[in-house]
Amino acid sequence: MRSWDRRLTTARAGLRRAAVWFDSPPSRRFCVILFGLYALHVVTGLMAHAMWHDELQAWLIVRDSATPAELARRLAYEGHPLGWYLLLWPFRFLGRDPAWMQVVAGACALGAMALLLARGPFSRLELLLLPLSYPLVFEYAVKSRSYTLGNLVLFAFCAAFVARRSTFLLALLLAVLVNVHAMFGLIALGGVSAVVVRRWQETGWRSILQRADGAAVIVLTIGAVLAVAVAWPPPDSGFAMGWAFDLDRAHLDRTMSALVALVGGGAIWQGLAPNAPFLGLMLCALFLARGPRAPAAAAFFGTAVLGLLAFMHVKWGLAPWHSALLVVVLVAAVWLGRGEQGPSGPALLPRPVFAAVLVVQAWVGVNAAVKDRSIPFSAARETAHILIDAGLRDAPVFALHDEAASGVIAYLGVPTGFYGPGWREGSYVIWDKARLVPVDVAALVDRAAAVPRAVVLDCKATITEAPPDPRLVELRRVEGAAESCVIYRVALSRPGSR
Repeated sequence: MRSWDRRLTTARAGLRRAAVWFDSPPSRRFCVILFGLYALHVVTGLMAHAMWHDELQAWLIVRDSATPAELARRLAYEGHPLGWYLLLWPFRFLGRDPAWMQVVAGACALGAMALLLARGPFSRLELLLLPLSYPLVFEYAVKSRSYTLGNLVLFAFCAAFVARRSTFLLALLLAVLVNVHAMFGLIALGGVSAVVVRRWQETGWRSILQRADGAAVIVLTIGAVLAVAVAWPPPDSGFAMGWAFDLDRAHLDRTMSALVALVGGGAIWQGLAPNAPFLGLMLCALFLARGPRAPAAAAFFGTAVLGLLAFMHVKWGLAPWHSALLVVVLVAAVWLGRGEQGPSGPALLPRPVFAAVLVVQAWVGVNAAVKDRSIPFSAARETAHILIDAGLRDAPVFALHDEAASGVIAYLGVPTGFYGPGWREGSYVIWDKARLVPVDVAALVDRAAAVPRAVVLDCKATITEAPPDPRLVELRRVEGAAESCVIYRVALSRPGSR
């Protein structure tokens, strides 16, 4: 019995030491090692990742813009502000390879993680789990989109806010954040709420706006106006048209289902908790209920979450890359809350709850990252390699669908292809109403058959579902998790020609 008692006592002491170690602030060595491992994942993940059209669209626009003014003009149909594209623009002078965009995205992801490790008020356990969370290990790290820049700027704002930097610097960071993406603009609104609430706590409403804040207000206003001016769609826009203001139960349920991202996403709860979005709602309620402990952080969280949900309800759907922003907002809010309270203050979100959220996020994130390394996300890269290996790099490309085919154009590094949607030559997708006209497949094949060495790309199996054209010879089928492609060679219409 005594030996068992000794073993139990030793085990308990070991568990207590482990708990203290995991809950304590990280050492510099710990952070450096963790950053090195994360950098290794990001670099190898970017190399393995086959980019899809949402990523490569930005590179094609940047690649084809000779000046920043031309870049702004080409963004007319994108619905996005200028920030990400302007950051990419100097890299167009280094070549046509879209890997340059991955260099920028990787640098942003690593910069965001460096801020999280160096300035974030997180324990060792939390820092072990945060780099594995779905947004930080895959969606906003391996994919090359503006969200990586948004994370970097948001974390810089959190660090500056907690360090009580000048209002002008905070406004400057928020102005940059507004110009990254429309959804980061809503998160920036949460940042404004945090600044206002903290000022109210310190000075009261009568002194909430001081003379020294004039420059900050001007910078933030200019940033917001610039973002709206660039992102506002033209009258003939054919993408995300209209606004859904209906408040019927089904639409509201779809919107609220975005909250499941906070607890890992719908796939992990399928069959276990049919009302999994309710778990996300309860997490938000718990955070806000404890808001008086850290009013500025609660204001940030409430404003940002409501803004994101409202925008997803009226404009954009519930794509994983949208709803994952809720997780980033939660992390930023915990950061701000702990900065308000100090290390010995009461927890705005109980540490065990936050740790549980991060454990689930790590499970989902690691699975997504592993899947991306084993199953190509898009067929665009492999399709381009097949054409290059077949000596068809410069062959005229005719595409029945412009979205996935634009990725092939980017990986080939050629100036343009011919797109059936919109019936025009180009590289990036122009989201106007002209591309909504149904494509005449026979007419497109006729056009391709009049050009030597032509290639037809079918990225939605349109031809295989219809009677095959005798002039089309299937070269290869390429499968991807999000985008697939069938490659056809085209026989010339002229007799005796190849």
